[in-house]
Amino acid sequence: MSSRSMAVRLGRTFGLAALALALTAPVSFAKEIGSGGTPVTPPPVVTAAPCATVADVLAQAKKGTGESIGIKLDFSIVSCSTNSEAVSYDLVLVGTRTGLTYAAVDGMSAGTLLAGKKAVINWAVPALPWNTGMFIDITVHDAGTGAVLATQRVYTGTPVHKV
Repeated sequence: MSSRSMAVRLGRTFGLAALALALTAPVSFAKEIGSGGTPVTPPPVVTAAPCATVADVLAQAKKGTGESIGIKLDFSIVSCSTNSEAVSYDLVLVGTRTGLTYAAVDGMSAGTLLAGKKAVINWAVPALPWNTGMFIDITVHDAGTGAVLATQRVYTGTPVHKV
């Protein structure tokens, strides 16, 4: 056998092996190939900014014991982000006539909200004075950064005491 025919046979064998490897190996690990054969870099993964709103607020007086009255407060914290997010909230009740802070709750966790879902919060604040208007300030924070996501102020009053 001549050396030329041996070279041709080896070339065909190695050529077929190389072709089989090329067909089974991935083309590129880091880039996609776009039209025209140019590499395309995929866009970076973007995390949506935290976003929440306060909704469904209901504050109403309720009968306390003895010479006091209470306020029942219900509200929802609604996620408007496309990602899950951990949120916390603060509540402050201030008398409209006196300017006194009757109740303050800081940094209460509302847990982790799934995208587009809500947490329903129920509070009862007992032992408030009769015949007093109350501003209730609700502030929602991103639990990780402390950034304010939403605020809402509502007004409610306690009834006049009838003896």
